[in-house]
Amino acid sequence: MALPLYRLFLAGEYERGIAAFHRLEQPSGSDYRWAGACQFRLGRVLEARQWLLTALSKGERGANVDLAICLRFEGEFAAAGACLDTLRDEALSPRDAAL
Repeated sequence: MALPLYRLFLAGEYERGIAAFHRLEQPSGSDYRWAGACQFRLGRVLEARQWLLTALSKGERGANVDLAICLRFEGEFAAAGACLDTLRDEALSPRDAAL
């Protein structure tokens, strides 16, 4: 189900992304990542941060990019940098590398 959540995120359909996430029986790390990114775009920073941390705990390393965006927004610049530092040796998607 991760791909549909990602597509909803890219389409700016953030509320639909959250609704799709809530219908999942066993969300993956990727599902948590894109639902968290949707939450952030809706201004729900605390929820976004929690879901992105869950994505990381489920092995979704790319969630560090979106978590860094949340942390930067909250003024936690050192923590945001630390998130990105964990990805220095990772092969990133074009979206993640651009951010």
